[in-house]
Parts: sequence; C-alpha cells; structure tokens
Amino acid sequence: MISLTNSGTGANILLTSPGIRLTDSAYISAITFGSGDAGNIQIQANRLDVQGIAETEAAAIASNITTSTYGTGRGGNINLTANQIELSKSGLVYTTTYSLGQAGDISIKAQTLSLDGGELRIGVDNNPFPRAALTFVPTSLGSNSVSPANSGNVLVEAQQLKVSNGAQFGTTSLVTGQAGTVT
Repeated sequence: MISLTNSGTGANILLTSPGIRLTDSAYISAITFGSGDAGNIQIQANRLDVQGIAETEAAAIASNITTSTYGTGRGGNINLTANQIELSKSGLVYTTTYSLGQAGDISIKAQTLSLDGGELRIGVDNNPFPRAALTFVPTSLGSNSVSPANSGNVLVEAQQLKVSNGAQFGTTSLVTGQAGTVT
C-alpha cells in the first residue's frame, strides 16, 4: 500500500483492524518527491506484527511501515496504536529525509512494544553469493536524516518496551540536519 505525491499533499493512510501482520516484503508507505507533504500513516489494531524478511529469502526488501521525503515537502507522520506491537526479522517502522524536507514524526501507543533483531540467516544454504555479500538492515524503529534536513521525533508510550538481539531504536542524522528527540 503506497501514497505518492509530488506537488500536492499526499493521501493519508488509515488502517483499523483487530490484527495486522506485514510479512514477505509487504509495506505501507507514504512518499513525497517534490514540494507537497507526504501523507500520514495511522494504524489502529489489537495486534500489529511487522516481520521483515523470511529466512529463506536470499535478497528482499524488508516488510516495513515508512514515510519518506525526496523533495522539499515534509515527510509524513506515523501513528501506531495497538495493545501489542512486534517488529522482528528486519521489520522496520521508519521516517526518513533524503533531501530538504524534514522527516515525519513517529508516535506509538501500546501496552507492549517488542523489537527483536533475532538470529536471522538469510538464505545462506541456497544463496549463490558468498556470506560476505549478505547484508540486511536490523529490526529498526526510528527516524533518519541523510540530508541537511532534520530527522523526525519519536514518542513511545508503552507499559512494556523490549529491544533485543541487535534491534535498533532511535533517531539519527548522517549529514548536517539535527537528529530528532526520543521520548
């Protein structure tokens, strides 16, 4: 599911369901390539699972919920509300700016939030490439700036937060933009 824009404001994505599970490179994304702001993503569920890459896949895009800006428009916000949220096997919830527009913010309200990097072996037995060629993004929740613009803020309200096995949680700025706050 994707919302794309260039000069106008992108469409918002709203999903409400008792259970939502993203697997096998599934994604929900809102992107702007120009001056228009990207749409926002809002998910309300009892349980939300984002399982990145199946262990049998040699190369794949991880399942993700993301917003991005490649232009001057602002990246969309991500709002997740659920009793249980679990990210595993390179599952991603991220906002990113690649240009002059600021990355969106992330807000999570959950009873339990679990980020598990796990022991992920990506198709080692059936992969024609050497082990050194196998790279993947760890399970991640956050906002990133790879431009002069600022990354977004991350707000988490959870009764229980578990970050384990190499999973990552936070905000970064790889150029001159400022990293957002984590609360």
